[in-house]
Formats: sequence, structure tokens, C-alpha cells
Amino acid sequence: LYYQKGYDFIEWIGKNMPDAKTYYCAGSQGMGITEEYIKGIEEAQKTYKVNIVAQEYGNFKAEPAMNVTQNLIQRGQEFDLVIAQNGQMAKGVHNALVEAGMEVPILPTGGSPSDIELLESGGIHALFSNSVAMQGLQTFKNLYDYCVKGQKDFPEYTPNQTIIVTKDEIDQLVPWDAPEKAAEVMGWEDLIKAR
Repeated sequence: LYYQKGYDFIEWIGKNMPDAKTYYCAGSQGMGITEEYIKGIEEAQKTYKVNIVAQEYGNFKAEPAMNVTQNLIQRGQEFDLVIAQNGQMAKGVHNALVEAGMEVPILPTGGSPSDIELLESGGIHALFSNSVAMQGLQTFKNLYDYCVKGQKDFPEYTPNQTIIVTKDEIDQLVPWDAPEKAAEVMGWEDLIKAR
């Protein structure tokens, strides 16, 4: 999941903003999910060659992300695109940019209600969402298939679909509290109807 998110960022940038000078506001150094993001980024870089000019760690929180972004700006690092590993860090980056009088597109992963509000307000450019409703539904389906249908063989990893939306495409987003929409997007409407 996290490897794929890192890959998706670079693929999207490579296809949509290939000349961007990208600042990556990562999670926590050495943390498993951050390292998986980085592996995905590195793999995608083999194909898309996105120019990542800076990488700082925001520790998955708004205030540390704001602080490292302020420091980056004060050092004179130029960048014209930000990827943030979650919505809280996107908020911190956004606050630092507003304080510095800069308008730079921010692309976070997430999809929480507060992330959606930030997208609607224009605080972020696009949202790379892996809905927890979709993750939960996949887990339920795997358990159902194992316990009820007796399925024994499962893939080692089942990727969760990343939905990338801008403010104009927000209706395509699967909110975290919308299992019916998650089932529809995943093609499992019958699973929800059966409950």
C-alpha cells in the first residue's frame, strides 16, 4: 500500500508536471511506512525521473511539517511542487507557504474529512486517496472468503486503488465513512446489498 502510494505520486507528477522542482515532506525517518513510500518513489524514479530538490521529515504532524518547510524556505531552497505523506503535514506545509507568501501546489495522501476540507478550500492541489472504507471492505471480503467460502490461497498483497482527485473532481473521492461508495468503486455492490 505505502510503496504504491509513493510510486503513484511520482507517476502522476511525471505525467502531469514533469518539470516541477519537487519538495517531498516525508513522514518519520526510519519508520516502516515512510521507508515503503521512499522505495515506491525510488522505483518510479527509474521511469519518470522527477526532480526532487528537497526531502524533509514532518513526522506526520502539522507543526513539525510547518517548521521544516519554514527552514527550507529560509535556506533559499526553490521548489514549485510539494508532496506530503499525509494531510496533517500538508496543513503544516500550507501554513508555512501562506506565511511566506508563496503559492505552491501541495499533493498529499489521505482522504480524511479534514483533508477533504483542505482540498475544498484550495489549500491543496490534489488528494491521493486510499480510502479506509476501501481498505476495510477488502479486509472484510478476505475474511468472508476465508471463513465462509473456504478460500485458502490469497495473494501476498492486494493493492488498494489510489483515487487522485482535484477540487473539481471531489465527487469521485471515496469518503472514509462511505462503505457503499467503496463497494461501488471496487465493483462489489452485491457485497453491500447482501448485508
